[in-house]
Amino acid sequence: MSKRNLFFYLSSMSIISSVFLQTLNLDYAQGEVVATSPVRSRVSEALSVEVSAERIEATLKEGFHFNLQAPNQVKGWASGPIRPQKATNQLLEINLPKGEAVPPGATVVLYVCDDANTFCDIERRLIGRAVGNELKLAGATGVTGTQVEEVTERPDLHGFYHRDFDRVLKMAATDKKILLIEFAARWCPGCQRITSEVLTKKAFTKVARDLVKFYADMDLFETFDLAKKYSITGVPTLLFVDSDGREITRLVDYRRESIVVKMVNEVKANPIDLNQFKQAVLSSKKKPKPNEMLLLGRRLLSAGRSSEAIEVLERLTPVPIELFYAKVERVSRKLKEKKEDAGLRAEMSAVLEEALKHEKDTLTSILWRGELCGLLGNSSEARLKLIKEARELVAKLLVDPQARRNALTPGTVGEYEGLEKFLIAVTWAEFLDELGVHADEAKVAWGRAAEIGQASGITDRQAGPGLRYLIVLVAAEKLNEADRWVLQLIRREPENTDLFRRRARILNGLKRYDEALLVGEQSRKVSEGRIVFLVVEQLAKSYIGLGRIDSAKRILDESLARPELGLEKMKEQFDKLTSLRKTLDVKNAN
Repeated sequence: MSKRNLFFYLSSMSIISSVFLQTLNLDYAQGEVVATSPVRSRVSEALSVEVSAERIEATLKEGFHFNLQAPNQVKGWASGPIRPQKATNQLLEINLPKGEAVPPGATVVLYVCDDANTFCDIERRLIGRAVGNELKLAGATGVTGTQVEEVTERPDLHGFYHRDFDRVLKMAATDKKILLIEFAARWCPGCQRITSEVLTKKAFTKVARDLVKFYADMDLFETFDLAKKYSITGVPTLLFVDSDGREITRLVDYRRESIVVKMVNEVKANPIDLNQFKQAVLSSKKKPKPNEMLLLGRRLLSAGRSSEAIEVLERLTPVPIELFYAKVERVSRKLKEKKEDAGLRAEMSAVLEEALKHEKDTLTSILWRGELCGLLGNSSEARLKLIKEARELVAKLLVDPQARRNALTPGTVGEYEGLEKFLIAVTWAEFLDELGVHADEAKVAWGRAAEIGQASGITDRQAGPGLRYLIVLVAAEKLNEADRWVLQLIRREPENTDLFRRRARILNGLKRYDEALLVGEQSRKVSEGRIVFLVVEQLAKSYIGLGRIDSAKRILDESLARPELGLEKMKEQFDKLTSLRKTLDVKNAN
């Protein structure tokens, strides 16, 4: 099942994310690799940061040096980042604004390199600490030489913690507070949109200020187990849990600010966990109210508990469409483990056929037809009929506004809110791509999707839609346009490291391999977790394009030896890198 399909099935409980990315100016990061490994402890021990009311002084032990080409700085002041006034390999001095209060969360960002390992690490330290209700400089209380606290001990400027989930959960337990966990990723358009349009806005910040908030980066290996624990199937997802870590409810995919604020208020007013809610609804002496049963079914489905959702939803009359969402999800989960199981494939076919009898003319019905086509032979009459039905429905939805409104519910629009025609066009192109046998028609469909995206008035100021439009341009093979567009996005969001990875891919497609290699190396320096391996794939392709086969082999072999690629969630990337490595052996053999 495609991720988008699953989002639609989970639509009733959906939303959210935000991407509070590390602020990095990649134009300055030259020549050294950022590590996330054992180097961190060595670098942290070698670095000393002292503060006074006037300045920050950072020094390093022998064997380490500051990357003077990188953007060493203090962030947090409204006037912008403050760069060092004095900079040597082992000393940085940064003068602080005179007579100004220290902004909450003001942070010094330093690029420190270990001579022995040729790695460059990013050290972030808070330069302020709370004293009562007043924020003061660390060390400004008369104790000179005070070591400042590490940034991981403090939330970001929007109140989200980023590391050490267990510690954050203990904080929520100690204070008896609701914990909001935001699962997101840099490459996710919906995450980008929810960040810029909801999570950084005053209405959300105000209503969520008394929650403990944690940002779970889905690309970090440390997040994998947390995502598995809570059955996170896609991003953005906003998960509310009680102080004991028990799920209350969740929202998946983008939702406008008013819906998110309403959900936060509802959770705060009645923070009952999902199991308690189920017991309250089903154990009532009175006959459960249909609206409560439907809500329970939706919440169970959203939590990945499809079998339980089916038991609840089957008791409702008339049959809610969510029942078919739940049935499809249940069988889909089984098929994921046993893709070739004939019995499960037959069961899935029957469930999809039943679902299509109840919902024929919606966007979800297009997705269901796609799932069903995947279970049928390429030339079967039933498959050809499904494709014809989907093609005709898409054509109608693209030209008939009323039919389009009827076909789309708020839960099926998500990140495309306000861009519904664009959504239809992208869905049809993805439908054809997944069939795998209609390449020419798919290429035309992607081209049309790109044209509709352009006509929709998407600008580079719209983080989420702008990223989605870039993805469509690449899929449509409009690479020159894509390169111009990604450069506009980078100028708007220089801290979004995923944009540099995407540009490396575009440049490879344009056979501008020297540029792709430079951009890819910049991206790798500041990437973490899963993203590192996505960048490596592009770097290897750049080397291959330049005829540097030995360099391609080296970077692939080094990556394939990394233990992280053995993780279940890394299988797709492991397979891609393995396949790429095998092509090099074939080249040698020939």
